[in-house]
Amino acid sequence: MLLISKKCATAEGRVPGRAHQLSSPRKNNLPLPGSSYARRMNLEIPQASLGPVRLLRANWRHWKPVSRFEKGADPMHIAAWKRLEKTPGYQRKKLFFKRLFGRELKLRPDIAIHAVKEGGWWFHPDLLNENSIVYSLGVGEDIDFDLALVRSFNLRVDAFDPTPSTIDWLAARETPDRFHFHPWAVTAQDGVLKLYPRTRRDGSKSAVMYSLLPGDASPEDAVLVPAFCLASIAAELGHRHIDLLKMDIEGAEYEVLDSLLRNGVKPMQLLVEFHHRFADIGLAKTAGMITKLRGRGYRIFAISETGREVSFMQTESGEQRS
Repeated sequence: MLLISKKCATAEGRVPGRAHQLSSPRKNNLPLPGSSYARRMNLEIPQASLGPVRLLRANWRHWKPVSRFEKGADPMHIAAWKRLEKTPGYQRKKLFFKRLFGRELKLRPDIAIHAVKEGGWWFHPDLLNENSIVYSLGVGEDIDFDLALVRSFNLRVDAFDPTPSTIDWLAARETPDRFHFHPWAVTAQDGVLKLYPRTRRDGSKSAVMYSLLPGDASPEDAVLVPAFCLASIAAELGHRHIDLLKMDIEGAEYEVLDSLLRNGVKPMQLLVEFHHRFADIGLAKTAGMITKLRGRGYRIFAISETGREVSFMQTESGEQRS
C-alpha cells in the first residue's frame, strides 16, 4: 500500500490536503485515469488492471459512436465491452429489457429444487452418480461442463458434434477415459445432413458454429455429416436410459425434442439452449416447444441469465404421461 501525506511533494509541488491512501489498481477507491484528482496527484493508473465498468467510465470522453465490429474500433474498448457483456449482472439487465420489449420469453421456474452451475449450465446434482449416462449434444470448443461432470461424479459423458473444427480441436487434446466423443449430428431421423456455417455480424463465416439453417451461407459452404436420432444412438451405444441430456445444436433442438417426445428415450434432466433469436425460428416456436415439454411431464427448474438456456426435470413417469 502506498501512503501519500501532506508533507510529501510531487513534481508539481506539495500535495495539498490530508493524507491519502492508494491501494492496488483493482480496489474501488482508486481514482479514474485522467480525472482531475489523478492529474493533481500526478498518478499514473494502469488501465489494463481496471474492471470493465471503470474502464468504460475512464474512457467515455474519447469514445465515438462506432460499432465494436467495425474496423478501426479501439481494441481496449472492445475488450472492455466483451468483458462487461459476460458479467451476470449485465446479462440479467439485458434480459429484463428484452422481455420488456417482447424479444425474450418471460419464463420462470415451475419447481424449486437444488441446482448448481457448471460450464454455464444449471443442473440438479442429487440424481447423478458414477452409473449415470450423460449425452452432450453440440460441444464446439468448450467441454468445461462435460469435464466438470466427469470430475465430480466419475460418470460417463458421450459428446456429439460433427463440425470439422470441433473434431480437429478435440483430436489435439487429452480427455478422460469417461469422456467419449462421437463426430455425429443428432437429428430426428438417421441419414446424412447438410450443415451450414453461421454468418457473423461482420459478414465472415464461422469455422466453429454450424446450423441446419442456411442463413446467408451458399450451397458451396455446406458440409455433409452423418446423422442419427437419439433412439438409434442409445441402441448403438447400448444405453437403456439417459440421465441428463444437454443440447446446444444451433436451431436443430426443436426437431430433436419432437423426436424425443415421440420415442421411448426420456432423459431425467433436459438442458436446452433455445435459438429463437435466429430469424428463421422466432419466439413462438420456443414457446410452443416448452408447452409440449410441460405437457409430457417436464418442469423448468432453472433459467440462465440470458433466458435462452433452460433446464427441465422429468416429474412424471412415461406411463403417467401417455
